[in-house]
Amino acid sequence: MRLMEKQYIYLILVTVVILVSGCVQDNIQDAGSNVNVTTKSKTPATSESMKDILAKAGTIGPVRYEIVATTTTTGLVPQELSITENLEVWQKMPYMKSVFTDYGDTIIAIIHPDAYYLCNAYVEECGNFTLQRRDSALKTFEELSEEMTENTTLKVLGTETVDGKSATVIEYSFTTLGKSTTVKAWIWNERGIPLKMESVTETGNVVTTVNSEYRNFVFEDIPDSMFELPYEITEASG
Repeated sequence: MRLMEKQYIYLILVTVVILVSGCVQDNIQDAGSNVNVTTKSKTPATSESMKDILAKAGTIGPVRYEIVATTTTTGLVPQELSITENLEVWQKMPYMKSVFTDYGDTIIAIIHPDAYYLCNAYVEECGNFTLQRRDSALKTFEELSEEMTENTTLKVLGTETVDGKSATVIEYSFTTLGKSTTVKAWIWNERGIPLKMESVTETGNVVTTVNSEYRNFVFEDIPDSMFELPYEITEASG
């Protein structure tokens, strides 16, 4: 697979998280203890508010995990187009690193507080990073939760169990640049971070559905060297 195609697929995965988290609405409907929710898997409804649950994402500490995302598009080509990709992520606030591997090639992204660096070589070890716009980077769990809380009107659908973990299911919709998107997320009650997310975006007759699973969480310290930039840095063109 050529580098441009590979980077495009990686950016699709990154854009999924940004679109899901970055919409701006006027209000948030907080789900408190008096909200009646539908329990689909006999998981007890939590008495915590949605704001309290989401706030936990800011206190989880260092974590590494995987995102497995399947993107399906209909209406653009004669047949349905579906792509499944895997992203490995390390987060140690305020730093983040992601590795996207496909057909033996690798794209590495390293996020610092005010900068975002993307490896621009499809070799085993990236020899060069380009400096990108920070707002195009994968969101940290803290950023994701803050944007859900502050900028989105949320609706609580119920509670479910995902991989043995109790989760609150939320849903919200937004429209930007003529694209209407509905997002459904399963938020881990104990940690305040997503276990699953499903987004459906409609642009005319084209419908793009992205199902993302967050898995293999490891909550332990991550060495600072993981986020170092030992390679040459260049400005992104364009």
